[in-house]
Amino acid sequence: IVLSYAELLARPESSVARLCAFAGIPVDTALHIAASKPLKNSRYTLTVPDAEKWRKNDAALSRVLPGLEELWERIQACGAPG
Repeated sequence: IVLSYAELLARPESSVARLCAFAGIPVDTALHIAASKPLKNSRYTLTVPDAEKWRKNDAALSRVLPGLEELWERIQACGAPG
């Protein structure tokens, strides 16, 4: 199964349901309730969760991304949303 972080953030309930179906794990009431609520911050969270938070490190990421092009192509070949 392929699941992007963006998809998990955008659709947590259906993402968890897909993961559980793939793993053969039933979605019980407690898991359904947990997946339908906003994520709690980890005790190590320094800033509020934000899907665009990674952009603050854009300059550093731009230096290493070219070296990951082959890996990205392999991931996309597996059917990962791009």
